[in-house]
Amino acid sequence: RGNGERNYLMAREKRDNNFNIIRFVAAIMVMAGHMAYIGGYTLPTLWGEGIQALGVKIFFLIGGFLIAKSWESDSNPVRYMTKRVFRIFPALIAFTLVAAYVIGPILSTLTINEYFQSPLVRNYLRNILLFPAYSLPGVFETNPYPNAVNGSLWTLPIEFAMYILVPIILILAGKKKEKRYSFAFVSVITVVLCCLQMVKLLYHPEWRCVIYGTDIWAAMELIPWYLIGVLFTFPCMQKLLNIQVSILAVFLLSCLNPGSLTFCILKYVTFSYTIFSFALVEKPTFAKCFSQADISYGLYLYGFFVQQIVVYLFNKSSIVIGEIWLLVFCIGITCIIALLSFLCVEKPMQQLSKKILVRL
Repeated sequence: RGNGERNYLMAREKRDNNFNIIRFVAAIMVMAGHMAYIGGYTLPTLWGEGIQALGVKIFFLIGGFLIAKSWESDSNPVRYMTKRVFRIFPALIAFTLVAAYVIGPILSTLTINEYFQSPLVRNYLRNILLFPAYSLPGVFETNPYPNAVNGSLWTLPIEFAMYILVPIILILAGKKKEKRYSFAFVSVITVVLCCLQMVKLLYHPEWRCVIYGTDIWAAMELIPWYLIGVLFTFPCMQKLLNIQVSILAVFLLSCLNPGSLTFCILKYVTFSYTIFSFALVEKPTFAKCFSQADISYGLYLYGFFVQQIVVYLFNKSSIVIGEIWLLVFCIGITCIIALLSFLCVEKPMQQLSKKILVRL
């Protein structure tokens, strides 16, 4: 019976799933929340927090799952990091250079000479090294959300840190995850970080600690979700997934006060359980969506930036457009740019990484 369950779960992971459509919806949630800040609108909320925050948590949930599976499939450190580097950096470098040296001087209120003489231009290139830098001289100064050029980049250092942390945790937990010790080890670390984040959120929201341009306590809002994603790679978690139970749990969770400790605890369980129940459902309806072109990373890189440009241009031309139509317009443009990023940068770099991995 144990072997039968393992074979079923292995087949479940190898078949088509709904991860791509979930990441697309999460990207739309992030853009919808950012639209409120960038355009000066009312922030859409769900369960007491901005919709963009839930979207980012979805990305981290799925990221934890996929990174753990990647390490599990090939635990050679060199090959593993080669795949991660080629996944994250080429598109990031392309975006940073385009923003700083193409779009920036066009939109800046400064002259070309003044713009390129500013140290902020060189400082913006630190994003390539995963050091968050947001300002370009004279860019977006009059926007409702001024100056910060692509504020969503702050999560990339956290993402990359998890690329390193997750393999370390899995090595300490042991490779044979059927053992109870392995699951218990990862669970204890996850629970401790969840509790620490709840204490900070409910009792000490003023805590700040900035390292390498990143607020560690802000990062702590995301790291537990990444580790929860890792937990769902364990067979004992996957066999509990049920889409009907997850929907019922979501309805019940919505009946609680979002500010309570009970709600915070149940949200960790219910939200993650629902995401993976839908992602690994037995007959995934959306399995073919974006199967040929994964634009989720491009949506992340360019979404905030495109929204800033559109709001700036509309405000400058005094054109008035409704919030929803403005969001739809931004999503359409970002999808096109994200597709170009995938075809021109991400896909070629992935093919190059495969050639390098063969040699390694």
